[in-house]
Amino acid sequence: NQEIQRLTRKLKRWGNSDLKGAVVKELAYTAYDTVAVAKVKAPVDDGFLKGNIVPTKRKGGLNWNIQSRARYSAYQEFGTGRAVNLSQLRESGYPESYAAQFKGKGVKKINIRPQPFFFPAINQEWPKMIPRLKKEIQKRGRKF
Repeated sequence: NQEIQRLTRKLKRWGNSDLKGAVVKELAYTAYDTVAVAKVKAPVDDGFLKGNIVPTKRKGGLNWNIQSRARYSAYQEFGTGRAVNLSQLRESGYPESYAAQFKGKGVKKINIRPQPFFFPAINQEWPKMIPRLKKEIQKRGRKF
């Protein structure tokens, strides 16, 4: 997200540890909320998919990686064959080429309907983060 990249650059210039701490806290809050929503939205068979949706903090908390570690996650998210649907991916601002890495070799003709859980969670939670970040920054007399 371009807004987050811009914020990261500004935080480095500002060097305000109180502000950085508030931003790190907000990013963590958003990451964990996104994971919680994805787990609620995830299709459940044996619970393996739901149990493998995790957040990981990187680089001092200014970067978070949210992932589903189940090998079949992308097939559940986007579907397969003629049933593939990338609308949630596009809505999140990712190019369709992102899903290409999950495309099979075309050997099997299986059409699994998509059951999006990951990108709908992102689309639901991330827009809430920017206003909260702006509020924290403005509280400390800075501009986003």
